[in-house]
Amino acid sequence: MNGVSFQRHLTENIIPFWNECADNVNGGFCGYIGHDMQKDMKSDKGVILHSRILWFYSSAYMLLKDKALLAKADHAYEFLKKYCFDSENGGVYWAVTYEGQPSDDTKHTYNQAFAIYALSSYYEASNREEVLEKAYGLYYLIEEKCRDKDGYLEAFDRKFRPASNEKLSENGVMATRTMNTLLHVMEAYTELYRVDGRACVRESLHEILDIFCTKIYNVEKGICEVFFDKDYNTLIDLESYGHDIEAAWLVDRAGQVLGEPEWEERLASVVTGLSHMAYEHAYDEEFGCFYNEREDAKIDKQRIWWVQAEAVVGFCNAWEREPEKVEYLQAAEAIWEFILNHQVDKRSGEWFESVKEDGSVDESQGLVHAWKCPYHNGRMCIEMTRRLMENQEKTQPGWAVTANPDATEEAQGVLAYFQSVAGKGIITGQHTQTNLMEEITYIKEQTGKEPKLRGFELLAYSPNINYDDASEECLTEVYENQKTLDTALEWAKRVGNVSVDNAGKRSLGGGIVEFTFHWFSPLGGRDKSFYAKHTDFDAARILQEGTPERVAFYKDMDVIAKELLRFKEAGIPILWRPFHEADGEWFWWGAKGPRVARQLYRLMFDYYTHKYQLNNLIWVWSCSAKEGYPGDARVDVVSADIYLPEYAATDYRTEYEKLILATSRKKVAALAEVGYLPDVEKLVKSHVPWAYYMTWSKEFCMGEQYNSIEKLKEIYDSEYAITL
Repeated sequence: MNGVSFQRHLTENIIPFWNECADNVNGGFCGYIGHDMQKDMKSDKGVILHSRILWFYSSAYMLLKDKALLAKADHAYEFLKKYCFDSENGGVYWAVTYEGQPSDDTKHTYNQAFAIYALSSYYEASNREEVLEKAYGLYYLIEEKCRDKDGYLEAFDRKFRPASNEKLSENGVMATRTMNTLLHVMEAYTELYRVDGRACVRESLHEILDIFCTKIYNVEKGICEVFFDKDYNTLIDLESYGHDIEAAWLVDRAGQVLGEPEWEERLASVVTGLSHMAYEHAYDEEFGCFYNEREDAKIDKQRIWWVQAEAVVGFCNAWEREPEKVEYLQAAEAIWEFILNHQVDKRSGEWFESVKEDGSVDESQGLVHAWKCPYHNGRMCIEMTRRLMENQEKTQPGWAVTANPDATEEAQGVLAYFQSVAGKGIITGQHTQTNLMEEITYIKEQTGKEPKLRGFELLAYSPNINYDDASEECLTEVYENQKTLDTALEWAKRVGNVSVDNAGKRSLGGGIVEFTFHWFSPLGGRDKSFYAKHTDFDAARILQEGTPERVAFYKDMDVIAKELLRFKEAGIPILWRPFHEADGEWFWWGAKGPRVARQLYRLMFDYYTHKYQLNNLIWVWSCSAKEGYPGDARVDVVSADIYLPEYAATDYRTEYEKLILATSRKKVAALAEVGYLPDVEKLVKSHVPWAYYMTWSKEFCMGEQYNSIEKLKEIYDSEYAITL
């Protein structure tokens, strides 16, 4: 089993099928397709169906970076926005007619949650602020209207008055609360928190997970109870195997996204307990499939499409947590094989809803309906592609996957080199602000060596420098910084690139180029207008279509892109670190907060990657605010700028833990700027996995105000430090 097989199934089966389901006349997607593959274009269109389709195309786009997928996500979003939101009472309907008129105006918490889930993922893919606003509108609506003091409720009428819960009650009971609704509110909030990181959502997740641990999960049985009255008394002896294995990995995901060790520890027993009992009770080793549910003593052995999909992901997740339990991986492999042989409809590429014990298919079941969508099977393919590719990387240490899937071999080589170094050594780095590069001369004079990583400044390349209203200090910095890109290009050509050969053996030759950009504000400003105090430029207005700020922002990006293209044409990879220190308010890009800076970074990543195809860039994010993180899909290196108030011998372990907690444990970590050098003796003992450090320029390097000659020699003479 490997990621390629899941990606192939995604791109050759599921995506082509759902592409053909788009309704290009009335908007959205076809609401019903029968077993005979005939489309009923006048069938009602489920809002859950459309939310899940929006989530699917957004997530598939983030995995594959195929713009046709984003176009389909746009198509789904426009239908949801235009027809599925109740502008008068708030929330989304349960269903609309094929032309977009409300046909079932029930407001169900489960439905609102899936809209949040979809909008969160689409926001990450599209970078559209209005989408995030809609997601938060639904979040606040759920918190205000769809719950009581003890947790989340279920069904409401159009005006959010309590209604009967037939839609999420089954097996002959009428539930006031359900595990299923809570699970998917948790899933939605997890995704919203992942893409935006607001504290209010974090607190909601804490509450949901507490309910899950104390009310939903039955510790003695190792299963989730399913249907409850208002006081969380269970209504039926039901073990829903599919929900248990799905809950196992979704609860685990929530803990990982929160990134709080106390919660990860608390949830561990729930995750492992659910996985174990699902395997023991529902996995059919003989046929390699997964049963549906048990009510009282009766086991339903139908092979339901979504249950099989969740079992593959759930058992893969269980194996990742407990690698010694290879039976979990074997179960995932066997169920995947069963799916390919029995669950997939060879005519259409979609999956049959259920396969009976005798292997026959119920032809009365449709291929598409309000609940039958690319959420479970599409998500399985996306999850498994990501997970198995990551596991493959672990077995081939040093080969990292760049955020830009089209990154040049040279850029991939640098990232792979970082990964191979982290925790085993640290790459020496030095920022230079002028063409004279006095810092490099100073280091060579004192140590006899040069740093392997050389940082260059781009401030003089800002298109909007106000020379008429600039201090002498500002003008000096600009003049001294002119033509530094020529110097960088010449140096990079002379020393050559760090490379990784096909056998995975790393060459230690070559240097690494890093660019920092103190960007003078694209409009207005005086003096050093990269500082917020010297400009009225409003970064938040860049996020609004058609504003002068947005036009100027893109115009400046065009200018800088042409400079960066010189390095692409020369085959030189660049550590590109825009919008640094966004967790501070001193630069214009951080003055409106790290969330705005995150959006600027995303705009630049998409623009430079897609329009200019600057595939030689290695994208570095330098901010330790959780709410600012742009997401793994657009970041190669997470980094911090650290200026301690006074010297202390340190390996910056505390800062490392803070950084990865706020960003990602999956990324290479670096000290992008430091005032004081890391203590190499402490690093040798602790192996904190910093890939590189870069000391800031001028007095931070030269003289002994910040770093003594003794400390400079100590790190450059150490076998742990990697020099040119």
